[in-house]
Amino acid sequence: MPTFIAFGSLGVALLTFLLGILHNPKWYYISALMMYIFSFMTGFSIGYYVLSVTFALLALALAHSIVKVNRNLWNVLLSVVALIVGYVFWLMIIPYVPYSQFYWPIAIILRLFGL
Repeated sequence: MPTFIAFGSLGVALLTFLLGILHNPKWYYISALMMYIFSFMTGFSIGYYVLSVTFALLALALAHSIVKVNRNLWNVLLSVVALIVGYVFWLMIIPYVPYSQFYWPIAIILRLFGL
């Protein structure tokens, strides 16, 4: 079951990322949430790498929310900037912070439901 949840969230993340590119940039938020869940489910194996993609998607979503992007050139430029931000996050921040500190929202939700 956890494998189904992990790869299901990855599939939804990729689908919503494509919908964000093609139709409405608000899909980036759902894509970031699904990548966050995928990162949590994959744990220590590839979780750090996927977590940097999550923050890159959040940067992309926030950039689209703040700036009205009307041209495809701006969309590509913001995508490249978001990927660079995610890479810098992965390179500079993640090796020095314990992995479990990124999952406090999930810990709060689990405690609320008594799990």
